[in-house]
Amino acid sequence: MPNSPWLRDPHDPSHARRSPVRTGWLWSRVRLLHLLLALGTAGVSTADAWGPHGEIVQAALSTLSPGDPLKIGLGTNAPFLVKYVWMADWRGQLQVGRTEVFYTDDYLLFPTVTNHSSHICPEVKRTYAPHFHRALQALRTESPREAARWIGSLLHFVTDTGSPPHALGILGPVHSKMENWLDAKLILLPGYQPRLLGTNDSTGEAGLLQRMDGLIEYSKERALRCRADVMADRRPPVEPIVLECALETARVVADLLHTLGTLAQTQAHQASLTGVVIPPKLQSASLARVPAKVVLLGTKFSTLTDPDGAFAFHHLPAGKYEAVITAPGWVTAAQPVNLSANVTTKLGTTDLLTAGGGNLVRNPGFQLRWVTSQQADGWTQVWRPGRPVSAKGPKDWDGEWMPLENGVTYQLSAQWKPGGPEDTDRSVTLRTKGRTNDSPTFTHPVAATVANNRVAITGSDELAWVQLSIRTRQMPGETLKAVNFKPVTSPPAPPKPTPAAPKPPVKSSAATEFDPRLHADGQGWRLDQATRTDPKRPRVLLMGDSILNGYLAGTVKALDGQAYVDAWVNPLAQSSYRLHEMLAEVLARGPYDIVHVNMGLHGWQKGRIPDGQFEPLTRKLVETIRAKAPTATFIWASSTPVTAKGKPGELDAEINSVIIEHNRMAAKVMADAKVPVNDLYAVLSSRLDLARGDQFHWQAAGTALLKDAVVATLQRELKARANRP
Repeated sequence: MPNSPWLRDPHDPSHARRSPVRTGWLWSRVRLLHLLLALGTAGVSTADAWGPHGEIVQAALSTLSPGDPLKIGLGTNAPFLVKYVWMADWRGQLQVGRTEVFYTDDYLLFPTVTNHSSHICPEVKRTYAPHFHRALQALRTESPREAARWIGSLLHFVTDTGSPPHALGILGPVHSKMENWLDAKLILLPGYQPRLLGTNDSTGEAGLLQRMDGLIEYSKERALRCRADVMADRRPPVEPIVLECALETARVVADLLHTLGTLAQTQAHQASLTGVVIPPKLQSASLARVPAKVVLLGTKFSTLTDPDGAFAFHHLPAGKYEAVITAPGWVTAAQPVNLSANVTTKLGTTDLLTAGGGNLVRNPGFQLRWVTSQQADGWTQVWRPGRPVSAKGPKDWDGEWMPLENGVTYQLSAQWKPGGPEDTDRSVTLRTKGRTNDSPTFTHPVAATVANNRVAITGSDELAWVQLSIRTRQMPGETLKAVNFKPVTSPPAPPKPTPAAPKPPVKSSAATEFDPRLHADGQGWRLDQATRTDPKRPRVLLMGDSILNGYLAGTVKALDGQAYVDAWVNPLAQSSYRLHEMLAEVLARGPYDIVHVNMGLHGWQKGRIPDGQFEPLTRKLVETIRAKAPTATFIWASSTPVTAKGKPGELDAEINSVIIEHNRMAAKVMADAKVPVNDLYAVLSSRLDLARGDQFHWQAAGTALLKDAVVATLQRELKARANRP
């Protein structure tokens, strides 16, 4: 199966220009590399795209106070809007992450939006109102995680509209340059106060549409102003103009987020529905994690189950409903549900463990038509180049893409209904794609027909994804009973590991820093894990930046026989993208007895940590460590002094003043949280003569002082823990 945590579906040529991972304007390069290296993304597309979606959303989020209703409503899911804003560019794809798997169309298609729309003006304008109301619905009736994904879909259309070529309707090379010539790190909104677009759903929609009309005119005028320079390949005069568009887009997003959170507080209904779904047992590591989807027929209400199989609707109108649950291989019969006001109705447990017989296809019998009565959910009518389309002629219907595992043989079987049209007009073909994003799509030479209704295929790097495509004169459900696609062999057994040399350092939680002054000063950013032979020996996690690289080896040697020492050396700050996800992944390699954190030299640059956010973000860091390592002793280490370039013994007045202030605020947070502080700043503040001269790092004698301070702190805590009853 693909090893990318966010696998765009590069399989459909119509989507080939869109990718969730891009160069150009993407999220700041630091955040992008954090994401790719930390999660192991397989490839990076250089496709054209209005790239700063993530920075725009981050800037908008930074304008919302901690007490803003949107932040309260989404809770810890709010930061994921930076990722979910790409949702509409991932259309038709299976997103496979370490913590979540889902089909993106579950957040893009619903009864008021039955087809994918262009992201270019004027067509994109038709997306605003329905996605606005669907996002509000999710905030009111679904979990914060589900709401964040639905909001992400809306935000993509909004942020795309602010792109100058999108607003003007320009395509081609000019389009790519015009929206990629910008330094995304400059997208900041200090002091901006978000505006409320309306006081109810109706006026909120009207306010959004008016705000979007203004954004279109704003970006269109600037597109016209810079087009000649873009065509002449003159970048410098273009960048500030495009930045203006990104900043105005961020202001619109801030207004929209504030409005969504405020309006979502109004709850007109009080009925609730909950339940649990036991998913089908599937021989597919990715598809076995796909959540079940629950829809209420004849309404716009839907939701997905959480990783434990639970689902919940809140604030629904009282009344009679019909609930349907769909998962790979199965669609349940409609179940009547009668909801009463102020009552939580429990649907109970729906056991799909053996349903579908291992079939990997969603809606395989085409009976679910919740999105639209005109086609089965998960099956889209397409125009295939080179095939004529007529009202009476055969048409093509594509299913959802499914990952294949290397060495596993899969079988497609088509269950045809009798008495259909001419046999030559009916077939089910397999469209395949390789593992890399730029792999071409091929049609398997053998199709399932009435005469030969079975086709086999074996997964490989070249055949890593598959999509079923139905060719018929009628809708699929009128000529087919069902399609079945499932493994018929198991993956090859992995070779037995040889008891060889120690494992290399774990790289999964690595990250990258592009400021050349802040290099790793050693073996690079990484997670090193000690080889353990004594299960009773305490474990210590050292988390820090390049300063940790300096005292790490000495600390490990000093604690030999006393504790196993793991080290996560990283260039992260409290505001870094996915910090808490990566931290959770590292802490999951425990349990640890002590967690010693020495971070701070990657957060002093202007804008890296938004104004006023250092203390809240540091408190959140404390909360994450205590939640993920509840039995560990957490020790905070202050950041070391920063000296003047080439002048050991003299402090850098600008940078070190930030370090001092950050140390002060961190000490306040730690005091409030009753976290001990290892004051490494004090260790070296009187020994600036030991600075190396590159501003941040220290000679061997300096790192030895740090090592002694860290070892003494750890040994003191290890002794205290050993003496506890």
